[in-house]
Parts: sequence; structure tokens; C-alpha cells
Amino acid sequence: MGLRATGQKRTSRAIIRSTFGFVTTSISCAGYVGREKPGGASPCLEGLMCLRLIQALFKHAHGDMWNLVGSAIRPFGLTADEEALWLRIPEVEEFDRKRARVLLTRDPVETLHFLGMPVEGFWVEPFPSVEALFEYATTCRFVWMEMFSQSGASPVDGEEIAGGEAEKKTLKSNDRRRMKYRPVYRQWITEYIPRLQAEGRFAVEEDRRQSVADLRATVREEAFNRFHVQEEYCQRLGQFRHQRSVEEVKGLLKSLLPDLDSMHLGCIMSIMRKIILENDHNLGITPPADLKRADGTYDLEVIRNFVAENWKQVSENAQSLMGQRIGERTKQKKNKLKAHDGKDAS
Repeated sequence: MGLRATGQKRTSRAIIRSTFGFVTTSISCAGYVGREKPGGASPCLEGLMCLRLIQALFKHAHGDMWNLVGSAIRPFGLTADEEALWLRIPEVEEFDRKRARVLLTRDPVETLHFLGMPVEGFWVEPFPSVEALFEYATTCRFVWMEMFSQSGASPVDGEEIAGGEAEKKTLKSNDRRRMKYRPVYRQWITEYIPRLQAEGRFAVEEDRRQSVADLRATVREEAFNRFHVQEEYCQRLGQFRHQRSVEEVKGLLKSLLPDLDSMHLGCIMSIMRKIILENDHNLGITPPADLKRADGTYDLEVIRNFVAENWKQVSENAQSLMGQRIGERTKQKKNKLKAHDGKDAS
């Protein structure tokens, strides 16, 4: 698929101990972040703060480098920011980008390992030239020239980054801003990437090319195996699909019910939602057993048929319910008046 293998195994603690000695003690307790320490001690917040500091230093250690790498890894469903390396859920990010992110690692060295980038030398000194910075960025195994020239390959991507003047229109707003204000990033897009394309570097053989969706699926499986996040990913996706499905049901009910007075219509809607979404049998109408699909989402066609067959009965129940509610409110008002009159008399 054109993704290069990884081979580095040096740990964050070893790198940081040799470079940032002042945080070694905090790193030693960071392993307990989010769980009990031995002996029942509370989670080590200092360790978490230290890891976030290290991640921020890591992100900004070489200026624009992560803007360059970020442009390469985004189409594969990965995002690196000041906090961590994240895996994005395609189905969710179209609606909520923050909720679409699943944490892979806050460990800078683990990030480099997964991206296939050398660890040695990263923390020690600046790169001697912009060219050296570019060469280091291209050690990322996700630098694949076809990803810099595809356009419209996925619904969110507008994130595919184009190389050269002719394709700058595919840049998203953040990248256009970087093009304007970040000379190194502009040089990467307008000069360096076109040069790599002309030289045929990091190209993928025709018989090994895959769609963006297939590539994202491959990287996703790699992330599952390395960081053990499949359960969280699937849970987040399942919750999103269920919430979307509930909203679709509410919209469908509104479109299917006849044009009645607002109070009557509201009462019918309330009853229908209880029957369909809460499986409420108290009103004498049983929802169909196949209301939901195997993945937990609602079958809109089944709901459409159910509403067509039962809305009149629900309407009658709604009228009865409205009468009961009006009676209860009238009784409550009378009781309040009696209580008020009793106080006045005393």
C-alpha cells in the first residue's frame, strides 16, 4: 500500500531523561495517570501535566514540522496536536470533529514509532537547514505522493493537500492561512512536494494503489492492534449512530403525521416517541419487534409502516390523554383555590 515499516524502539523515558532531566521524576509517576497507584494512592496529576508539557514541546520543537507531517497523515485518518496522536472516525467527523477523535497515545516517542520516523536526534538540536527539516518530515511512512494530488477523495478531506500552484485550491482554510503566513510551509507545498513528485519519490506502484477509504481502514486496523482502542472506537461510533438514528426517527414522525392543531399533534408525537423510542407498552399499542436493525439503529421503513397503521389509534389515545391532563390541571387549580380560601378564612 506504499506505507513504510517502522523499526525504532527507544522509549520516551530514555529520550526525555537524556534531554529534559528536570522532568524525569514526574515521568516516573506518569505511568499511574488515570488509575490507582500501588498502596491506594490517588492518580498522579503531576505526571499527566508533565506528559502534556512534553507533548507540547514535542509538537513545537521544530517549528513548522508538524504542519508538514500533519498534511501527510490527515487523509489517513490521523491527527497530531499539542495533546496527543488521534485516530478520527470518518462517520462522526463530518458532524463533530472533536467527538470523532479517539486517543492513540500521548507519548511522543510512540507517536514517532507509529509514524515510522527516526527518534534519535529529534530532541537534541535544530535541523541544520530547511531542506534537512523537509527530509526528516518525509521519513514519515504516510508521506505518499498520490495523497498530495488526489482531490475530493473523502467527504471531510478537503484535507488532501495539493502540491504546486495549480492545486492550491484544494487546501482547506487552515492550510491557506499557513500558506500565507508560514514561509516554510509555503515552500513545502509549492516547491518541495512538486519536486518530489517530479523525481518520482514516495510514489506507489499502480497495482498497489488503494482508495482513501481502504487506506484509512488499513491504518485503523494498525492503530487498533498497536494501541488497543478498537473497543472505544466502536463504542463511540455506536453511540453516534444511535443518536443520529433517534434524530432521524423524530424527523420522520414529524413528516408523517397529519396537520393537526399544535396541542393535539404534540400529544401524538409524545406518545409515538414513547412507543417507538422507549418501547412503552402502557398505552396498549405494541411496537413491532423488528423496529431496530442488528446494529441498534432504527429501520425507518418499518417505522413508516407502523405510523401509517397506528396513528389514528394513537390520535384517539392522545385525545383521551389530553382530557385526563386537562381534568388533572383543573382539579389542581381548584385545590389551590380551596387552600387559599381556607387561609383567608382563618
